Amino acid sequence: MRTASPIRQLRGVAGVAAIGVLVASCGAATDATMPDTSRPVVTPIATVTTVTIAGRPLLAVGDTATFLATPLDRAGAPLSAHAVAWTTAAADVATVDAKSGLLQGVGVGSTVVTATVDGKSANVTVNVAARGTDVTPPQLLSLVYAPDTIDLMTTHDIVVSGRVTDVGSGTQSFDIEFRGPTNASIECRARAPSSGTVLDGTWSCTITVASGAARGPWTVEAVELHDANGNVRDVEVNELAARGFPTVITIH
Repeated sequence: MRTASPIRQLRGVAGVAAIGVLVASCGAATDATMPDTSRPVVTPIATVTTVTIAGRPLLAVGDTATFLATPLDRAGAPLSAHAVAWTTAAADVATVDAKSGLLQGVGVGSTVVTATVDGKSANVTVNVAARGTDVTPPQLLSLVYAPDTIDLMTTHDIVVSGRVTDVGSGTQSFDIEFRGPTNASIECRARAPSSGTVLDGTWSCTITVASGAARGPWTVEAVELHDANGNVRDVEVNELAARGFPTVITIH
């Protein structure tokens, strides 16, 4: 005689419940309200749209310099977690480490260095001078405005002073420019240090504000430093602010 299957032996409400338990235990039924945790959540990596390169594109034979490549998304925001591949068009002029972007001058001339991120590239032309050539621009160590606020009823002059060093041929000029509320500009320039030397000295110049100048804050555009070998250093407002230097004069 054939014995009835376990499912056929189940009867009534208890039987139906038992069937549900039996089916669920076999994996045939799931609770639709429960989240599926069997698969990890994967966050897509943003797409690289453009690449920018920062670094000093001038060095001498034997010198090194490091470039930094920044991948950007469609909105221009920097992206992380993207590998950069570096190449040079002329390794006999300058070599570059494929991963770090470290350059080394090998021979006099020019080469194009390329940074590639996810198929997007940026190029920079690197010039290599003869060994021992001064290729280092002056450096700004301090900046002071005296005073930083003036009332045109009593004075028109602001003295700008900055300490500048140069390891090579010596600083040749110090320039600073401010931009006002109406986009007008005022500037001053020093051709020699007021104290110290061209290798380490204080450079001062006087800004004379016209009587009709717009009242309000005037923001520095940049401090421009030149040395005797033609090297130029532009210290722009964002860098000045980041280094804690004053960026605004106020005219009343």
